[in-house]
Amino acid sequence: MTRNFPKISAAQLFCIMILSRLTMDVIAPPPVPESPVEALAVIAVTEIVRLAIASPLISYSFSRSNVHRSIYRKNKFLGWLSAVFACILLIGAATKTLFHGTDFAYKNLLVNGAVWAVLAAAVVFALFAVYMGVEAVARAGVLFLIAAAIITAAVFLADIPYMQISPMWAKSGFGTFFKDVLRCFSNGGEYLVFAALLPYVNREKQSSAGNAVLWFALISAVVSAGMCAVNYLILREMYPLAEYPFIASASLADIALFKRLDGVCAAVWELCAAFRTGLMLLAAVCVMISVVRAAREQKASKSEN
Repeated sequence: MTRNFPKISAAQLFCIMILSRLTMDVIAPPPVPESPVEALAVIAVTEIVRLAIASPLISYSFSRSNVHRSIYRKNKFLGWLSAVFACILLIGAATKTLFHGTDFAYKNLLVNGAVWAVLAAAVVFALFAVYMGVEAVARAGVLFLIAAAIITAAVFLADIPYMQISPMWAKSGFGTFFKDVLRCFSNGGEYLVFAALLPYVNREKQSSAGNAVLWFALISAVVSAGMCAVNYLILREMYPLAEYPFIASASLADIALFKRLDGVCAAVWELCAAFRTGLMLLAAVCVMISVVRAAREQKASKSEN
């Protein structure tokens, strides 16, 4: 899978990280507060905390390319410990995505259909993504992101007649702020993916990967906040009552023969959820490969000496 040191571009890594983040915004949105100001503040604070925690990794990425190997070379125990901890988090993120995606499909696509069939299909898709490897996943991620962007833009453009700006700021309050931040934070994992796939980034410049993750931090926050704000403008007082706000907005969209776009949107984002599951599993595999290779390299150098 990764024996031949496949390479992806920094732009591809940026795209799959953005897709991963937005997928969770759609299929597993945090509990919705009544105040749109609070909802936007939750997104802003969560992104700042994530960025602060990931700042050592981002700084490292401007000069070197394999954080897990570097930790192992400095200390074997810490190297294995950090790798196992990262794998646990990535597998946990994959599992969470899988079950949220299945629940999302059950409620928006199947309507009392065979939920186990969707779960099995998502598992097969994710395992196939792991088997295909880094390059294939990166190329597929760009295509999924384009499809998701098109369908999202179509929904919001079609819902322009429903948007009303004035009621959006009518309510305010921060009653469940910290709980919402925690739930929103648990939907992350993209910086772990960045660390895992960093060795596979083909750097045109030394700073390519670091610049890509900084752009991701900025654009993911802006897009997440933008989607939240537009959904509030469309749904207004119904927003706190919607389990999946974007799908609720899509159900109002009326485009020629399509009429409602919620079914198409649900299908696209369910595929994105399966993709994210595979991405997280692939990242976990890449973490272990980095440490195992570092151990073999160290053993080989000792035998030569």
